[in-house]
Amino acid sequence: MIKTVLFRRPSWMRAGLTALGLLALASCADRGDPDALTLGSLTTGSTTATLTLQSDWTSGYCANVTVANGGTAPTTGWQVVINLNQSTTSQVWSANGTISGSTVTVSPLAWNAAIAPGASTTFGFCGSSTGTNYRPTLTSVSGTGNGGGGTGSGGAVGSGGNASGGTTGTGGTTAASGGRGTGGSASGGMTATGGRTASGGTTASGGVTASGGMTASGGTTGTGGAASGGQCKLPWAANNGTGSFTYYSFGQGSYKDNLGYRTACGYIGAEPNGQSSDTIANIANPAYFAAVPGVNNFNTVDHCGACAQITNGSKSIVVTIVDECPYDGGQNAPCAANPTGHLDLSYSAWAALGYATGYPKNTTWKYVPCPVSGGIVLRIHGDPSWGQVYIENELLPIVSVRTSTGASGTHAQGGFWQLPGSLAVGQTLTLTDTSGRVVNAKIASTDQTANVSSGVQFPMCM
Repeated sequence: MIKTVLFRRPSWMRAGLTALGLLALASCADRGDPDALTLGSLTTGSTTATLTLQSDWTSGYCANVTVANGGTAPTTGWQVVINLNQSTTSQVWSANGTISGSTVTVSPLAWNAAIAPGASTTFGFCGSSTGTNYRPTLTSVSGTGNGGGGTGSGGAVGSGGNASGGTTGTGGTTAASGGRGTGGSASGGMTATGGRTASGGTTASGGVTASGGMTASGGTTGTGGAASGGQCKLPWAANNGTGSFTYYSFGQGSYKDNLGYRTACGYIGAEPNGQSSDTIANIANPAYFAAVPGVNNFNTVDHCGACAQITNGSKSIVVTIVDECPYDGGQNAPCAANPTGHLDLSYSAWAALGYATGYPKNTTWKYVPCPVSGGIVLRIHGDPSWGQVYIENELLPIVSVRTSTGASGTHAQGGFWQLPGSLAVGQTLTLTDTSGRVVNAKIASTDQTANVSSGVQFPMCM
């Protein structure tokens, strides 16, 4: 039996936007991010780390760390150490994080180890409070290849107030004091209507990690990690000066049930405290996601799980495509005006880019491999007898799914893959990505409330 449930926004949310309405939305949004707060900054040699609180709902928070290169040569590597104080975290996105007690030691991924002079890279994490002093603080930062010197140390603002200044690091300069900043992310932006929602799966807590590394067919298994996979190919062209952006939030009208908000690609989202707290499970950065223009009943479903790198001057982030930007019927004029170059961003992604205008046009962005951590997640939709499975946390979009008997699946509008027959624990699915690479992943659970890593991942892209 094939069971498909598609959810659409309420009629009031899908109404057309007049020119006056667009202007009003842009004006309301041009106030910046009121929740952003700079918790502290440390400098060692030519490398600076700045910790910013993106959202805070007392029982938890999400934070970003920007690592900047003030030297005259690119970095060859960097490291940031964070004290979680009275909080815990399970995942760092856009970087490698090693957690030991309340200390998180962060190092770059292959794609962001080299930071050009005057440029920066950003990683992030979310935490859960275990006490009143739950806000994180920077402990140290270091950089190599750019005259970064040794590791500096210093304080950042905790929940109780300003921290004292940092001490001098070996071979580096004195760390900046951790005074409370005013923060301030991007100047507003026009709020666009959000993505059409679809049937989904279950709410997942954080990311997934495969013990002892991941294996990938089609390459040699690396020690404690994925195999090298050569050059990766994406079938879509870059938008060099031809892109445009708006932002949206789940609270605008996305369908919600007891499992969370549902996106058109089937991902499950949460919004614990307003638009700046929106997150999605099983993507590279839970707070950075986007919707692409939907055409002809969302035939852009093949973009689900793809990642896009967006650049605004020295600021650069990676978002995951999880949703549809309503296109038909004039429901989102910017989306309709640029069907191959427009992205409707999550509010946190928008704020991190620091745009000065409400509706930036002539922007630059391109599709890239996703900087995910952990294994691919095979998440069952509904009852196992339906034969429907979501494939999430992959490096590149999936173009083909086959069973062990060779039967092929179909990518449905709800974002899931429709396979013949029932699904069972231990069943192997053969996945092919946009570069033609193949891995064999086993279903770890048929409980639609479960969120379990398959323990395998595609080879890393060169």
